Amino acid sequence: MNQEEMILLGNYSQIDENPQPGYFIITREGDVTGDGISDLVFLLASRPDPDSPFLDNFVLGVESGTGEGTIQVPLAAVGYDPTLFLGDFTGDAVLEALVKINSGGSAGLIFAYLYSFLNNEPRLLFDAESFSSRSLFEVIYRDDYRVDVIDEETGNVFTIDISRRDPEYLNEIYDAEGNLLAPVEGTVLPLGDLLVIAGNQLIATPPSDVLQLLAIQRIIGRFNADTLGFVNTLLRWNGSEFIRQDVRVCILPANA
Repeated sequence: MNQEEMILLGNYSQIDENPQPGYFIITREGDVTGDGISDLVFLLASRPDPDSPFLDNFVLGVESGTGEGTIQVPLAAVGYDPTLFLGDFTGDAVLEALVKINSGGSAGLIFAYLYSFLNNEPRLLFDAESFSSRSLFEVIYRDDYRVDVIDEETGNVFTIDISRRDPEYLNEIYDAEGNLLAPVEGTVLPLGDLLVIAGNQLIATPPSDVLQLLAIQRIIGRFNADTLGFVNTLLRWNGSEFIRQDVRVCILPANA
């Protein structure tokens, strides 16, 4: 699969090789320093147990194509199935490095980091923890089999109709007239996935060569397995940071 195909599909390149027992490495090539010469970008990790896919001690690095040396950035992450993707997210015609790592927990959360190495200076442009701390929502059950998802930043309210859920589920929350038996709240979890978007595929604006990010957060009801839908946030670079361009709530067929 070539780089263009990966962008269009929103996928990420996977492991190239396992060079020796106990270690893991992904390598990609592209100009990330802005000098017009291709650099070697690598993601290293340790495998404490050779019989387990669990990885720790992640390091994102760049070996300069001009032979000027190597930059290494430790990542505060542990987990599974890491991926490394190179693309232009800032519009400067220089590639940035995007790392995604599955945490492995039951909530399905991820670690994610987007780094610029322009002029051989590592700069963190995006990380999952910072995004999740700002992307906050309230989830409140209402009478008549509805759940409001309230964006704390804008005050916008997205309403999910749960009237088609299993009657046993609804009877634990509502009386026969559809009134709540007691106040019930859900949760929007931290970042669960991060996809690469080529141009503005989700909104009616002209295509762009600059890549964007689609952040996905799961909406749950009374417990972790009670998935009500997802908050999808389209992010674009504004010259200094990633900002929201579009926020939508997507529901599962069971709630449609």
